[in-house]
Amino acid sequence: MNKTEFRKILIEERIEVVFTEELTFEHLFYLKEDLKTKGITINYRSLAFDKNNQLQSIDCEINCNDGFSGSFTTNYLHPDDKGKRHGFYRDYSDESTSPFGISYLGEL
Repeated sequence: MNKTEFRKILIEERIEVVFTEELTFEHLFYLKEDLKTKGITINYRSLAFDKNNQLQSIDCEINCNDGFSGSFTTNYLHPDDKGKRHGFYRDYSDESTSPFGISYLGEL
């Protein structure tokens, strides 16, 4: 399994996860287990996949287990929307002005 497909970024004290249409159920399972080792809990409330087992929509809850949590839903994981980022980030650095964000993360 190619871990770079998760588009997960761990830079110093920041974790960022972007959910794309390229992810499969197996990728999401691995991601959930990997983040659990970092103290972050993901609860997938609803997932939809296309005929190629690629993620099309997601409804999930994120709990960083340190006071930061949230949820989001998107039905717009489509190849035509490449460059649009849906997911979350948790910035643990003391200098961070925005320690947690979830849902639409902006353009690439």
